Amino acid sequence: MGNTIPRHREFFIRTGLVCFGLAAGVLLVEGFLRARETLTNTSSENETVERATLRLHVASDDPVLKYELRPGAAVERDGTIYRVNAQGFRANDDVQLEKRGKRRILLLGDSVAFGRGVDYEDTFGQLIERQLTANGMPTEVLNLSVLGYKTSQEVRMLERRGWQLNPDGVILAFCLNDFDDFSGELPLFDPSGRLPPGRYQRLPPRRLGSIELPEPMPLLDRSLLFRKLSGRLLRIDYYRWIGTDRALRKEVAEAISRLGKLLSERGIPGLVVIFPLLHQLDDYPYEGIHQFVASEALAARLSVADLTTAFRSERTEVLRVRPGDVLHLSKVGHAITARALIRCTADAGLRCRKRDVLP
Repeated sequence: MGNTIPRHREFFIRTGLVCFGLAAGVLLVEGFLRARETLTNTSSENETVERATLRLHVASDDPVLKYELRPGAAVERDGTIYRVNAQGFRANDDVQLEKRGKRRILLLGDSVAFGRGVDYEDTFGQLIERQLTANGMPTEVLNLSVLGYKTSQEVRMLERRGWQLNPDGVILAFCLNDFDDFSGELPLFDPSGRLPPGRYQRLPPRRLGSIELPEPMPLLDRSLLFRKLSGRLLRIDYYRWIGTDRALRKEVAEAISRLGKLLSERGIPGLVVIFPLLHQLDDYPYEGIHQFVASEALAARLSVADLTTAFRSERTEVLRVRPGDVLHLSKVGHAITARALIRCTADAGLRCRKRDVLP
């Protein structure tokens, strides 16, 4: 009995062993995460994309646009070759100003409508053009979309480049990241938009209950494990963050209103196409943001097509151009978009029937 360890001492020993085990486990996980990050370092890949981006774009003298596609560029990036015509938009050939009996539709948007990672012939604009022409309605769909643009830039592109093309209709492709203009392209031409290496969007704040935590947290954020856990558990949803921000909503509303006014003054129909995030489509969490965009478009006397229902016909993994990408469409996604919009675009006023595309 003389060798019996006192209970309080046994408690401290066991507690110490548990704490030591936890600390060792945390250190092992931290080491594993850092080793994996080193092995999967994409800095060289990011540098390659940055060089391609600089060849694909040129700084703009327009303070709203900030950058544009480089006329005549032919750049390999994202697994495909992007060609820019002499007029400065994605196309394999230059476009004649005379329409020569063809109806002409302009497509405004960002990387989704641009067709990031998809061959030009497989983008939904080109699919619509070919289908309408085959149906006896000779049509040109000219894609003025630019990687990384937000809505106000897209409308400005119409003012700067679009009118000289004499459009008969205009389609604005709206994606949920269009509330924000931080992108992989913009920082190269506007240092105020620069993001940490490898990032393509701003980080939303971390919140503990109703308390917004400081950003960064100098000591804790040195730990890769903490950054990942806090990002998953405490950081609020990026798309909900920007999509419910009052200032950003106001800017989007003003851009859509301006588009409606510009088109109305010229007697040109307009269609706003709302693209959902390729995530949880069966129980979609962003319907409120879609409704906001739709209501602003209708108030501006523009037609509206929401593609959420159309995309539910296919698994999200098939719709994505690459695994984990919730924004950009695969070849299949572009084909579904074209099928959903064909009746809207066949109508001279770009009007959609509710049962065709609205949720």
